[in-house]
Amino acid sequence: VQMLLLPRFVHLRKSGFDIPEYARSFRIGFVFSVCVALAASMASHDLVSICFGYGAMTQEHVEAVSQLFVIGIWAVPLIVAGFTWQQVFYANEQPSIPFKVGLLQALLCVPAAWYGQYYFLETGVMASSVLMQLLGLVLLVVIAQRCGLYNFSHEFRLLAQMLGAAFVVFVPLAALYGSMDFSPVTGVIAACVVGTILVIASFVPDAAIRRIMLNMRARA
Repeated sequence: VQMLLLPRFVHLRKSGFDIPEYARSFRIGFVFSVCVALAASMASHDLVSICFGYGAMTQEHVEAVSQLFVIGIWAVPLIVAGFTWQQVFYANEQPSIPFKVGLLQALLCVPAAWYGQYYFLETGVMASSVLMQLLGLVLLVVIAQRCGLYNFSHEFRLLAQMLGAAFVVFVPLAALYGSMDFSPVTGVIAACVVGTILVIASFVPDAAIRRIMLNMRARA
């Protein structure tokens, strides 16, 4: 991913269309990974059954790991989005910003994990790791806003439209999925289909936004 994003961001910076494309790259990566997380969390029990549901693993163990998976999978969109903003800062010759944010995350990770484990056991540890990724992403977005690399007030509406479309489609599909009795393999296949539908639905607003940007670029 770094081999693709960093050269592209450097090129965009020189072309003068960097800031809109930074935001679009963030939207695409974040929304796509949210769709994957939704589908994976829906099929968490089936995924865990395929990967770990054999040998000494009982159904109780599978259920426990499945619950942790549902929490941990939400770190994926945050990691993807955070990594995208890291490449933006690298392309703009500001590598110290991602380093400082990562250092802060590392310093807070241990006490956060200890607190989570002490009060909430394994789920607390998993939740603390997700919260650390969320903290890092929020800091990177706030700093990008202050550096003039991101227009949060404008982009938030566009991002909300894409996520809203995904969630509107996800709710009935998740209800249908829960009402059916799938084998683990069939359940994972069905989840892949749901994830694909979510991606298509969420990117309908982005396609319209993309056409507007291309028209503006053609006029320029």
